[in-house]
Amino acid sequence: MPQHVLIIDDDDAIRDMLALYLRGKGYRISKAADGESGLAQSRRERPDLILCDLRMPGQDGLTVLAEVSANFPELPVLIISGTAEMGDAIQALRLGAWDYITKPIMDFAVLDHAMERSLERARLLAENRSYRERLEAANGQLQQTLQQLEADAQAGQRIQFSLLPAPQVNFGPFSCSRFIKTSSFLSGDFIDYFTIDEHRFGFYIADVAGHGMSAAVVTVLLKSLVGRHLENHHHYGDETIVHPSLLLRRLNESILEGRHGKYVTMFYGVANSATGSVVCANAGQYPFPILQDAQATRWIGGKSPPVGLFPDADYVEESQFLAPDARLAMVSDGVLDVLADQTLEVRKQHLLDAVAGRPPTAETLARALGIRDEAALPDDASILLITRAS
Repeated sequence: MPQHVLIIDDDDAIRDMLALYLRGKGYRISKAADGESGLAQSRRERPDLILCDLRMPGQDGLTVLAEVSANFPELPVLIISGTAEMGDAIQALRLGAWDYITKPIMDFAVLDHAMERSLERARLLAENRSYRERLEAANGQLQQTLQQLEADAQAGQRIQFSLLPAPQVNFGPFSCSRFIKTSSFLSGDFIDYFTIDEHRFGFYIADVAGHGMSAAVVTVLLKSLVGRHLENHHHYGDETIVHPSLLLRRLNESILEGRHGKYVTMFYGVANSATGSVVCANAGQYPFPILQDAQATRWIGGKSPPVGLFPDADYVEESQFLAPDARLAMVSDGVLDVLADQTLEVRKQHLLDAVAGRPPTAETLARALGIRDEAALPDDASILLITRAS
């Protein structure tokens, strides 16, 4: 709908002239001949912007301005005055005027610019308020989740697992699947994958130091922090979520500020379903991810600090190409603990061989590694597998 402008001016000629001009610019217009009726209309109609004369009999423009600013602080009020006294302008701006214009208006471009700037600022304020309300609602939901985790470990497990993505999700030719088996009711491991835009999706595997309630709480926090950066990208064009090294730095800052006494090893990447490219960064995740294609089965990623341990931590991005019929496997260190081989190098080779066997899903890979539902685990074991169709 056209934006609604209320004109409050005791001069009929000026009021009608402004109304005629602004209607021609596409605005919807209401008019009031004095401050009292103008205030009544503003409360009843809630316009998008008010143009108000300064000197009027009865309730003058400053009275109107003060009441509107007190009751509707996000409603722009532009004062239009026949005097150019500096004191009037200062007082009007102090009371909350969004701009001050003198009449007669010799150049309507000045009015156009003031209105456009004020309406844009009002739009941004409304958007920020809506965003804050959503964040507060999300934080409220998070608090409820944490309280339930503290109250009941089994209920906590159900809640934590409800935050996980579906076991298998397709993003164009890519398929993401996950497997998590906990060593207790609550897990310090977490996996997520999500749509960023038309062609890109993000994914990560994370392992919080420790076990139980405190580690599980940090996985919920991690989910919330990543979700906030995703929201910032969708609503404000913030590019943090599409740059893995930058996202890891931001997460490092947030977890350190929270003083949870926990750190997180994590591997985060952004894949492009149209090109097959993957941009990724490691934050202490071990064992390193495995890339398997027609050329070889090899480790990718390098040594790097975990998230939430060092305040000056930095992370290095690398680019990979996931060819048709290739796969990228990420596992937590608990998977190595499951393997029965004696040395670490033998266990790592066992893992490489299992991925080279081209498992179609994370659960298939878990079974190939000997992870069974009925077996108790010394540590949480999680697997994230990304495959590209041939």
